[in-house]
Parts: sequence; C-alpha cells; structure tokens
Amino acid sequence: MNVFKHSIIALIVLTAAGCQKDLTAENQASAVASSVCQLCDYRYKNLSNLKWVNADLQGAYLYNVNMANSDFTSSNLRSANLTLGNLTRIDLSKSSLQNSTFENATMVGASLRLANASQANFKSANLEYSELSGAIMTTADFSNAVLDYSFASKAYLVSVNMTGASLKNIDLQGANLEGANLSGADLSNANLKMANLRNANLSGANLSKATLNFANLISANLDGAILKNAVIIGANLSQANLNRADFLNAKMSSLIDKTANYCDARLPDGTRSETCD
Repeated sequence: MNVFKHSIIALIVLTAAGCQKDLTAENQASAVASSVCQLCDYRYKNLSNLKWVNADLQGAYLYNVNMANSDFTSSNLRSANLTLGNLTRIDLSKSSLQNSTFENATMVGASLRLANASQANFKSANLEYSELSGAIMTTADFSNAVLDYSFASKAYLVSVNMTGASLKNIDLQGANLEGANLSGADLSNANLKMANLRNANLSGANLSKATLNFANLISANLDGAILKNAVIIGANLSQANLNRADFLNAKMSSLIDKTANYCDARLPDGTRSETCD
C-alpha cells in the first residue's frame, strides 16, 4: 500500500502513551491505518504527500510541520498546534479543527470545506486561494491573515476577528459574518452578495469595487470605510453607521437606508452628505 506519493518519509510517532517508533516503508501503512495519535509530537516532521483520512490527532504538537499536499479529510485536529506549519494544498475538508492554532502557517490552496474551525487561531496565516465554503468558524481569529482569492461562500463566520486581514477578491457570497470584526480589512473586489454583516465592524475597511448586492448591513459600522466603485443594490443599511464613508462612483440603488447615518460621507457624485444625527 503506497500511502506516500514519494518514496520513504521518515518521522517519529509519539503516541499519547509515550511509545515511540519509526514510520518507515515497512510499517507506515499499518501506522496510518491505526488513525489514532492523540497528543503526538510531530514538530518539524515531514508529513507531506500523505493520505491520512479520518486521522485522530487531537491535541497533537505539529509546530513547523510539513503537511503540504496531504489528505486529512474528516480528521480530528481539535486543539492541535500547527504554528508555522507548511500546509500548502492540504485537504482538511469536513475536519474538526476547533481551538486549533494555525498562526503564521502557510495554507495556500488549502481546503477547509465544511470543516469546523470554531475558535481556531489563524493569526497572520496565509490562506490565499483556499477553499472555506460551508465551513463553521465561529469566533475564529484571522487577524492580519491573508485570504486573497479564497472561496468562503455560505461560510459561518459569526463573530470572527478579521482585523487588518487581506481579503482581496474573496468570495463571501451568502456567508454569515454577523458581529464580525473586519476593521481595517482589505475587501477590495470582494463578493459579498447576500452576505449577513449585521452588527459587523467594517470601520476603516477597504471595500473598493466590492459587490454587496442584497447584503444585510443592519447596524453595521462602516465609519471611514472606503467603498469607491462598489456595487450596492438592494442592501439593507438600516441603522448603519456610514460616517465619513467614501462612496465615490459607487453604484447604489434600491437600498433600505432611511435610518442609516451618512454624516460627512462622500456620496457617489463626490459631494459630502450634510445629514448628521
């Protein structure tokens, strides 16, 4: 059984019971087949090009691990530490990632589709071109992370922290971002059609050329946000804070915004709103 796509990858397996063995060509298949390795210490190890579906690595120490191109579909990595890991093109679809740490990890092209990463730490991680569609990520921390060109349609991102994150060209259509903190985030060219941004903090965010058709922005804070050339049709802006927001050349129509505060906002025609509550 060729579990690895490359020849032999030597690594150390430390089980929760403390036993130790070499995962060489002779025994790698049986070790992977066992699936369970809670609290294992895999720091700095090479786990690239590995197919290990349904693995149980809960609480594993995977600091600076190389898991590039590996398949960990439907695995349990709750509370695992993957700080600084190379997770390029890893498949974590349908996996349990609650309370795990991916800080400063490289996750370009990774798939977390339908995964549960609630309360996970993705601070400063690189998730460019990643697949997050349908993922549950309640209160996860993506501060200063890079998610450019990622797919997160219908993702559950309630109360996530995305302050200072780079979300250029991201697809968040139908995503639930209620109560999310996106202050200072770069959402230029983002697709936010039908997204739920109720009570979200978008102060100082860059939404230039973003599409927010039929988005729910009730009570959202867009103080100082940049929405130049944005397309905002049929969105609900009731009680939204639009103070000092910049809508220059934005396409805006059929809005529900009678109770929105446009104080000192720059309107699509370049004039300043004088309506202040």
